[in-house]
Amino acid sequence: MKEKVKRLAFYFVLFSILGWLWEIFLSFLMTKHFVNRGMLFGPWTPIYGFGAAIVVLLSDKLKKPWQLFVTVFVASGVLEYATAFVFEELYHAKWWDYSVMYFNLQGRICLEYLLLFATVACLVAYIVIPFIDKFYYKINTKVLTVILVIIITAICVDFVFSIFNPNLAATFL
Repeated sequence: MKEKVKRLAFYFVLFSILGWLWEIFLSFLMTKHFVNRGMLFGPWTPIYGFGAAIVVLLSDKLKKPWQLFVTVFVASGVLEYATAFVFEELYHAKWWDYSVMYFNLQGRICLEYLLLFATVACLVAYIVIPFIDKFYYKINTKVLTVILVIIITAICVDFVFSIFNPNLAATFL
């Protein structure tokens, strides 16, 4: 696996898992019980992984924080809106609904969360990723490759299975 692709895969996997943990935590705070959030069944939420991979790519190209902020603001809005639209059309269910938030667009995206995503992306790009990179570059490359292949394969199998049998446990029907 080429180094740049491996690094993107690493951040995709790491943030897919961290995103799932975040969603579980928020859900637990609201409902006081465990709810497996997201369309997939495994302990990952790939939209967070894709977001992190995009941030890694953009932060390598965009050196000014305001450029990253604006780009992530727009990109996350497009990604989240498109994802919500596709899920609603395919499964007639919503995994999130921002319709009670101010400045929302059909409940699929809202200004408050787009601002939050863009702010977090800047923190991730300029603080978290440089910190994690210090450890990333010390990991045995062969071991990391095997782990990434196993986890990404599991995510792909989960994704294919979930296309036909989505996790509807945390949806708004």
